[in-house]
Amino acid sequence: MRAARTLELQAGEPLRFGVDAAKAVRFDERMQPCVVDVGAAGVEVAALPVWDPAAASPAAAMALAHASETELPVPIGVFRDVDRPVFEEDVLAQIAVAQERRTESIESLLEGGETWDVGT
Repeated sequence: MRAARTLELQAGEPLRFGVDAAKAVRFDERMQPCVVDVGAAGVEVAALPVWDPAAASPAAAMALAHASETELPVPIGVFRDVDRPVFEEDVLAQIAVAQERRTESIESLLEGGETWDVGT
């Protein structure tokens, strides 16, 4: 029963499930997941999508995450595995660059030569 209701997401493997992996999930032209019978008319294993959790686009992972559990098997496994900069690291790097570029003190800026008079 579990094999018929779960889709194990394994990197580099086709999206197959069911007893003897006789069924598969593929995506239509609108990126909606649908169930197909492997070996049925035009459905060859080589033509099935291969799961890539490191894909640049999150579209496939989002489509599976939001799919109906009554129509599709429940996907389990790693949905996304991408290396991206951590926000805090980027902020600290920006601060370090700004500190390296800083050539003037606040005092020299306040007492600098560019002044103006606000008059009536």
